[in-house]
Amino acid sequence: MKKKLFYFIFSVLVVLGLGSTSAVATETPSTSNSSATSVKTVDYLAALNKGANSINGSDVGEIWQALALKTSPIGLSEYQKNVTQKILSQSVSDKLSGTELEKTIIGVALIGENPADFQGQNLIKKLTDEINTTSKIPFFSEIYAIIALSTNDYGEVSAQTKAVLISDLLKQQNSKDVWEALSSPTDSTGMVLQALAMNKTLPNVQTAIDKAIAGVKKNYYNPATGDFIDPTSPFSKVGNSNSDAMLITGLAACGVDVGMGLTSGGVSPIAALVGYQTSTGEFKWQMDQEGSMAMATEQAVYALDQYDYFKNNKGSIFNFKKASVTPVTPSEDNSDKGGKANPIVIVVPQTNSQTTPSSPATTTTVVTRTVVSKTQKNNSKPSAKKNLKLGKKTPVKVIKNQKIKTRIGKLKAGSYIYRNSRLSYAAHYTKNYRGAKYVTRRMMVRTRTGKKAVFYYVHNHYVSGWVRSRYVNFVK
Repeated sequence: MKKKLFYFIFSVLVVLGLGSTSAVATETPSTSNSSATSVKTVDYLAALNKGANSINGSDVGEIWQALALKTSPIGLSEYQKNVTQKILSQSVSDKLSGTELEKTIIGVALIGENPADFQGQNLIKKLTDEINTTSKIPFFSEIYAIIALSTNDYGEVSAQTKAVLISDLLKQQNSKDVWEALSSPTDSTGMVLQALAMNKTLPNVQTAIDKAIAGVKKNYYNPATGDFIDPTSPFSKVGNSNSDAMLITGLAACGVDVGMGLTSGGVSPIAALVGYQTSTGEFKWQMDQEGSMAMATEQAVYALDQYDYFKNNKGSIFNFKKASVTPVTPSEDNSDKGGKANPIVIVVPQTNSQTTPSSPATTTTVVTRTVVSKTQKNNSKPSAKKNLKLGKKTPVKVIKNQKIKTRIGKLKAGSYIYRNSRLSYAAHYTKNYRGAKYVTRRMMVRTRTGKKAVFYYVHNHYVSGWVRSRYVNFVK
């Protein structure tokens, strides 16, 4: 009788302690093991602010850097917005097409300008004309086009074009109920879900989303770590922050609470992603990697942004239909000063010598959802990149350009990814895209100084272009 009374009083105390909170994610913990457990806490918003602050103050110009900051509590400063606008303006030309055109539209929309009237060009019409006169649109170009055309309402032709692209994309869902391109079903599916999340009302979209969620849980979710892993991938056969970020962004945009385990007793994907964060706020690609990567950090931050959007019912981070809100400095935590805190409960299984794989012990940890207060550097001009500047370059003379046997390589920091074979436009810094890529062409050129040099054409679903050979390390 005393034992029953104790449990009743304990239950009442728990309800009283948590009942007043407004943003609590809950999951029933496993009771199959009564052994002692260790406590692991995950404060996703602290991780988000720390990650965003690691990007803030840099020479923001990459679209994904701007996206990560704009949708975070830090926001995009006027200076950073102007830098992004200048780079986007330089990229606009009659030859702009494909994924570069689509990413430019996303960038223009996120800084609050109109892609249908930017630098005297209608980028929306340019894109829809290109799509409607091309017999087959590449997979990733199709995804980026859907996202670009979903950033705002651009009229009937845009809506019809988008519907056709989505219909074609749904047909590519495979027998595992996911999408796969470039041997990367985790990343591919995450990107598709990001595109479909803003178009759930179109025919068959919600059904495809539901099937994909089930397919991801069944085939790629690792409940022991929270990672999304494809053991057959040529890029990474272990957990990595890029794949986690892509699927977290897609799943959260579609309404899945990735702050909880996706199966009973499983580790949350958010906990897995935050585990890759270093003391500087940046993110590693893999756990055994020394240092961090700019691309991993960008993707992890906007994945956490999307999860925060999910928690606050704000929809997709790519939806720029609402008027821009002036960024404000994150407020300090007032939970110990009478202010209202918003706790989040994340269930993280903890194992010990008495825990068996079939009956993992779990613990529910209450983590206070606070905004990290840091000195903002948004309005101060960051230091310039030493000797490196994106934009137009003097064209080189191409001596030989030939297809080679496909290899996989990783990039080293210190150079550019050029948009075309004349190397007349430096579109990206190699330091921001050092992950694995396919290498499919080799080109000999005469440089601007008259010397010969070799460049390789590299590509994956994030970026493509020409890179000087000394900045390409072949994996196999």
